[in-house]
Amino acid sequence: MQNKKISVTLASIILTVLPVTTLAACPIALANVTSANAAEWFRCIIERILNFIVWPVFIGVSIIMFIWAGILFVSAQGDPGKIGEARKAFIWAVIGISIGLLGYVAVGALRGILGL
Repeated sequence: MQNKKISVTLASIILTVLPVTTLAACPIALANVTSANAAEWFRCIIERILNFIVWPVFIGVSIIMFIWAGILFVSAQGDPGKIGEARKAFIWAVIGISIGLLGYVAVGALRGILGL
């Protein structure tokens, strides 16, 4: 029974994400890729994967983490141990968002420095 639940969950996730991966297709057709524009084609694919898959998942997980921390705070009912656990969840959510945004800014800064 447990394996069936896992299989159904994985199949649902794959079928949900599969149409999104087609959005990663670059305007430069794979048949038309030459050595001159191969780097541009690869960069385009990576950017589209980041924009259509990675960032939406990052934002969704961030929102879920803040909601989870809020639920932990509400359900703590004054218990210091549970409040500490909720506080840790909130802090880790903030740290995760900070690292994600720092990575995004670092990529932009490197593009600016390298003139890409």
